[in-house]
Amino acid sequence: MDSTLKLARQLIERPSVTPDDHGCQTLMAERLDRGGFEIRHLPFGQVSNLWATHGNGAPVLVFAGHSDVVPPGPESRWSVPPFAGAVLDEWLYGRGAIDMKGALAAMVEAAVAYVATRPTHAGTLALLVTSDEEGAAVDGTSRVLSHLREQGISVMGAVIGEPSSRTRAGDAIRIGRRGSLSGQIRIEGMPGHVAYVPHESNAVHRLMTFLTQCLDLGTGAVHTQFPPLSFHVTSIGADDISRNVVPAEARADFNFRYPPPVTSQELENQIQQLLENIQGPHELHWRRSADPYLSFPGRLRTCTSAVLQEKLGCKPELRVDGGTSDGRFFAALGSEVVELGLPSERLHACDERVAVSDLHVLHDLYRKIAERYLNEDVR
Repeated sequence: MDSTLKLARQLIERPSVTPDDHGCQTLMAERLDRGGFEIRHLPFGQVSNLWATHGNGAPVLVFAGHSDVVPPGPESRWSVPPFAGAVLDEWLYGRGAIDMKGALAAMVEAAVAYVATRPTHAGTLALLVTSDEEGAAVDGTSRVLSHLREQGISVMGAVIGEPSSRTRAGDAIRIGRRGSLSGQIRIEGMPGHVAYVPHESNAVHRLMTFLTQCLDLGTGAVHTQFPPLSFHVTSIGADDISRNVVPAEARADFNFRYPPPVTSQELENQIQQLLENIQGPHELHWRRSADPYLSFPGRLRTCTSAVLQEKLGCKPELRVDGGTSDGRFFAALGSEVVELGLPSERLHACDERVAVSDLHVLHDLYRKIAERYLNEDVR
């Protein structure tokens, strides 16, 4: 069994549901230590973080990812146990196979292989791994980058191992992400018999009016490289007393995905204006998940595109769709960001799986990117 597949299986076997790393980073640290990397564990709160480096000075190239995974759901819906790391017909199964233990294994083995052949490479090759990406994302990558910045360490380029490809590893890369803003609203009305409550006093009707106006906002902001602003209701409910009783209140959860240059504050201000037209008491609570980012085209994108062209024979598609990622934390500090990982087709699904061949391809891509970035003057 090759080293990348072996490490990926070992990582999947550790049920590292957010924020419990469950020994994944220790396993990776041991492999990197044997490969000559300097290891630092940076725990913050309940979150485990790993910072491993080889070399000195600028430029600093970081391979970044997360060891935590989302819960697997009912095991009965899986063909194999979700944390078994089983290989069937050249497919590696398990929670985290795609997001993103397969990519982590490829990063670790690619980094070790690279420094074995280039022990005196220019600059610094680093790996940053957190167990706080699928959760609150407070004590993970963001906290580590702030800590490194205090020590005078500035990351020039970051390769994020999030699943970014479409049908095969490397056919697409992400260079940005939309922002995410979630809200939870509760609107009160007049409870009573359906025959006697005025239409405008019905809490559910008031909520429906508000949500419809939010949908209209979703047709607004446009960015040439991004999908437009979108709005989705994720849950809706009201007191269920009787079929002929109007409830006293109605509730809903919703989410905006928004492109730059829109900000969360602008959206909150617009929603507040809508609420001024809603009759009756109401409460609104916000959760700001992530700001949008669009990475600038620089040396890292040039190197990555050249490697993909060389190894795969085609230029990668540049994507800005999908959910949020830790790439935003690097971009906010001025680092160039490229997200390159496995195909995302079965991301977070039961029977999450990745083709073993894609693990091998991704390993080779990561190694070649490090080689070009740290050893060639690409303009």
